[in-house]
Amino acid sequence: MHRSLILLTCLIVTLSVEARDDVLIRNKTAPAMIALCTPLQFPDSDWSVSGLRVGIFYSNCDVMTGLDLGFINRSRETRAFQIGFANITETMGGFQFGIVNYADQAVGFQLGFVNIIADNTAPCLPLFNASF
Repeated sequence: MHRSLILLTCLIVTLSVEARDDVLIRNKTAPAMIALCTPLQFPDSDWSVSGLRVGIFYSNCDVMTGLDLGFINRSRETRAFQIGFANITETMGGFQFGIVNYADQAVGFQLGFVNIIADNTAPCLPLFNASF
């Protein structure tokens, strides 16, 4: 199990480094992000992720598109499937699954104990919240 996790981490980091051609660097977009706790993450929090983000304690990025796994996931814009203790974003399109889910604006679903979509008719609901 330990070897598989180490190999997966190495693969993600390798793919991130190899995929950094001129276009990705100019757009500051990475196919993957790994984070222990911001700012201890690769790439930096001002980058966007289009693919997979894995955060151990706290991860932060500009735009998250894809699969977002971590304890506390934060981004300015999220078009993803987020799984974590807390998922925090300004604009969400997709699905959030966690204990606490927060979005200023959303098109999608939240499933958890506390679900907040600030601009929704029912901004805070237990168990489930949605906005379309």
